[in-house]
Amino acid sequence: MAKSKLTLIVDGNWLMMSRLSVLNNKYEDTEALCHDLKLLLIKSINAVLRNFTDIDNIIFVSDGGSWRKYIDIPKCITSDVFGESIEYKGTRIYDDTLDWDIIFKSFDDFMKLLEDTGLTVSQGYHIEGDDWCWHWSTLLNSQGTNVILWSKDKDLTQLVKTDEKTKCFTVWWNKDNGLVTEKLEFDNNDDLSWMFNYECKDNNDILNRLKTKSCKTDYVVPMEIVVDKIFMGDASDNVFPLALRNSKTEGVNKKFRISRKDLNLQLDITNDEEIKNYLDNLYDLKSYKDRIILKKEDELEHFKYNKTLIWLDKSSYPQEVLEEMQKCKNYNLSKDCSIAESKLQSEDLGVDSIIEDL
Repeated sequence: MAKSKLTLIVDGNWLMMSRLSVLNNKYEDTEALCHDLKLLLIKSINAVLRNFTDIDNIIFVSDGGSWRKYIDIPKCITSDVFGESIEYKGTRIYDDTLDWDIIFKSFDDFMKLLEDTGLTVSQGYHIEGDDWCWHWSTLLNSQGTNVILWSKDKDLTQLVKTDEKTKCFTVWWNKDNGLVTEKLEFDNNDDLSWMFNYECKDNNDILNRLKTKSCKTDYVVPMEIVVDKIFMGDASDNVFPLALRNSKTEGVNKKFRISRKDLNLQLDITNDEEIKNYLDNLYDLKSYKDRIILKKEDELEHFKYNKTLIWLDKSSYPQEVLEEMQKCKNYNLSKDCSIAESKLQSEDLGVDSIIEDL
């Protein structure tokens, strides 16, 4: 099978919702809206391909529900303590002025069109798009393929990495926020193994071209992103923070998250003893003592629950989800959207003017 050098992984649900927000309120007819939405999705992908000419392959990923909604919630996490809903993503609300049944059916048709015209599409029952991003980026890097994750979901920046064996990278990008990566091992001109390794130099050249075409480049430590979100929570996904504490002012009904100055981003989240000691010490700090709403013995359980929700890692997944994703090992090497676009294209409905603003 021919191998990709640089694959664009498209966060399909984010792309659809972001383009829908551009078109919303411009149509009275949902069918017309859906037609132009599909055409705008194609044109948006083509705009990225024109910007990053090294891309030679596209994988389009999408949500199929979430297995995270079905894992056991610790008994210490209750609606009385944390809010009205404790369900993962249980607070998300859709615009009730739109016919979502028609929109999601149209989105399914769009993905089928991409697949029928030669692109690789990944969607599975109870598997989120984030899970597919983890699966494909890890697999492709191990096979010698570099990856761009195209999304505005900053949770996915935890996936930026460089494969230790192949030296292939995964980066995160969108037009507004630029490129997010980690410092590559072969970014050192004094390293002879880098200077005389063609594959490493080729990957570095590709990365430099991506940086040149991006508005900016940020460098992150992926595990620090994971630790931060485990402790701080995520309101958009309804993931509650650890060590949530009451106000020290009597009569003030307000709760506070852990202070960032007290957060150790270098914690080994696989070491229960290290996490337990850290939490024990936190409970003894003056600004936390007798104010944290959960009992000390419950906090480690809460930590493990948040880690499962947040960390995109093999250890987090149920076996049946892993097995389902592992069935997808091959991709169709293609970035050609022209056939799909030609099938959608009819008269000019104003999409070309909209794409200039994206």
